[in-house]
Amino acid sequence: MRSARKSLREIRAANGTLSEEDRTQALHTLSFIIKMADAWEVAYSLLLEMSPRMLQAGLCDEWIPYLQRGIEQSQVRADLRGRAELYHQLGTLYQRRGLFDFAFDCLTSSAESYREIEATTNYATVLNRLAAVARRQSRHDQAKDFVGAALPLLSEEDPEVANSYVVLGELAFDKRNWEEAEKYFVRALTIWEREEDERKRAIGLRNVGVSLSEQGKLQESIDCYRQALRLFKKCPDPINRAITQMNLGNAYLFSKHSTLAALDLYREAKSVFFRFHDNLHLAMVYNNLGYVYRRLERWDEAEAAICASINLWKRLGNVRQMLNSMDELGLILMGKGERLQAVDLFESALAELEKMRDHPGYDRLAELLKEHLDAASLIL
Repeated sequence: MRSARKSLREIRAANGTLSEEDRTQALHTLSFIIKMADAWEVAYSLLLEMSPRMLQAGLCDEWIPYLQRGIEQSQVRADLRGRAELYHQLGTLYQRRGLFDFAFDCLTSSAESYREIEATTNYATVLNRLAAVARRQSRHDQAKDFVGAALPLLSEEDPEVANSYVVLGELAFDKRNWEEAEKYFVRALTIWEREEDERKRAIGLRNVGVSLSEQGKLQESIDCYRQALRLFKKCPDPINRAITQMNLGNAYLFSKHSTLAALDLYREAKSVFFRFHDNLHLAMVYNNLGYVYRRLERWDEAEAAICASINLWKRLGNVRQMLNSMDELGLILMGKGERLQAVDLFESALAELEKMRDHPGYDRLAELLKEHLDAASLIL
């Protein structure tokens, strides 16, 4: 118990991420005490203190078994608050890993426990998290309902309101309402600036940058991304930093910066996503790499990257993004002179897309696929 309390003090004293030595010691201690009858309070505190640090370090796979054991122990002890919080943490990790079905189930369990013990603010926080996951699953109406249930439970001064605004911004973004998305992202950023949370502020700047980029305000977008990257130097978060690098690469592609500059950013981001098993963003950056290699007429590298993206989207169950990557693959095949294969691919993608008529991105993707199918068919 003495070493457990020492680890807990060291973790609380560490402002930000843990050193590898402290993390190893804390994990060893936690493995030992988690089933001890008289050590649950300390074990639970260690789990809560360690969880955000393990998430920021990108060590999701290493941390998941500890949370699962913690949930088992909370159930043995009929600790509803512990069960709610640990399911919340586990759901967040699954969300980061792109395992949205698992994330949704864990977060639902968390919400049920928080509602049972009438922990209103925590309940609202998990509703926002459920909204974010539902949005990733293309369940947009459900995502909006979750946010609609969360906001009335929060005071206007509660920083959790920012997460509601982020989801509303993402929903507007999915509908290509760029200005509305920017409005919500700026509201969230304003809250995080008021709270002086530099990590969240960096994420907020990135979100605003994405909405500006889609409006063609590329230099303003680039400025947001660069500010965010400077903030991430002060508060290490390798995955969010890599996401911002990927977004900066996207802005470079459509500005006066070179394609090779974007390529360098994508490669650096890819190595981070690969190292931390972040398949969601790995799928995104492979798609971007395929696009860049096509622009550079590096056909074999383009095809390899885009096929990797398609396979990852398929594993993640994201049909919309898989079809988008299939469209890019068709353009690569056209560039290679393999037009028959491109026609078959576009036709296959269009047939699959017909099952998604209610998706907000249906019209735009259908238009692109038909346009590219016509172009591939003209030369046959």
